[in-house]
Amino acid sequence: MQPDPDLVKASKWPARVDRIVSALYGDIFAATVGMVAYYANTLVAYGFGLFAVLPFLSGIPIGMALRRKRGEMLGPADLFMASLWAIAIPAVLLMLMESEGMICILMAFPIGYVTTLLGALLGGSLPIGPRGSRVSVSLLALSPLLLVYEAHQSIEPSLNAVTTTIIVNAPPERIWPYLVNLDPIQSTDNYLFKAGVAHPLSTHTNGGGVGAARFCELSTGEMPERISVWQPGQLLVFDMLSTPACMKELNPFGPVHSGHLFHYFEWHEGRFQLIPLGSMKTEIVGTSTFDHHLGPSWYWSLWTIYIVHRVHSSVLEEIKRKAETPLSPEPSHL
Repeated sequence: MQPDPDLVKASKWPARVDRIVSALYGDIFAATVGMVAYYANTLVAYGFGLFAVLPFLSGIPIGMALRRKRGEMLGPADLFMASLWAIAIPAVLLMLMESEGMICILMAFPIGYVTTLLGALLGGSLPIGPRGSRVSVSLLALSPLLLVYEAHQSIEPSLNAVTTTIIVNAPPERIWPYLVNLDPIQSTDNYLFKAGVAHPLSTHTNGGGVGAARFCELSTGEMPERISVWQPGQLLVFDMLSTPACMKELNPFGPVHSGHLFHYFEWHEGRFQLIPLGSMKTEIVGTSTFDHHLGPSWYWSLWTIYIVHRVHSSVLEEIKRKAETPLSPEPSHL
């Protein structure tokens, strides 16, 4: 049995060039799908189709192109590197166009890269010739329909409740005032906060009691709140009335005003519960309820839950620091 001549013929170009050229096949495929969906008067949703299916489908022509170019020399390194180039090239272009920032790209990278690589593995196993070409054309024709369909389907919000606790060496009555007003909240070393993800800078309350206005100053703007439960020394619950931008995108080429910065992540309720553990020790239980409108829900929940825990930690550690600091002596009346 004679081997397929298409598979034994090696490319004249270095492997690095073959990988980049093959990655461009996938990027052209994805860009074509995106443009067709856009000109169909459709707003692409930030869902499963955009972050998982489209990268997977764009990986198929990458694998097919590599197999044609590399022949029997095709190896795992070719697919790994070509898939990486397929993500890196549009990421740089999006930043140059000031459409996206580094943080969102890095957060979307794991799922985008893995699904692109899976598509490339499938494409590398498809037959070369008319049959393989028909597969590519079929995918190119069907892919915009997926994005159009998803854009017209409302992504169900993923509601989450995250709880973080801390032990403070102080009684509840010493801690309570810092639940009501906390200013300032010291800067954190968290890399996401330093890169622009929204985090609290201070909180203050006008008066007290149920219905009182509370405000949380985030690094991206002010978040108004309203107190719904007021039990001094025991429990404070407040509703978040609106959510500012979830981050300030980091982009060396200019400011980013992407649509996903607003309304795709929403805070709903926050609460602090004080549990006495003796005369001079208290457990603070901080809980936040929020939702996001991103897909796949399980993937973006991993990110949002991690970030909310970090937000809680920054607030609780500041409360602990202030509550455990010895009180200043009374000023003398000499």
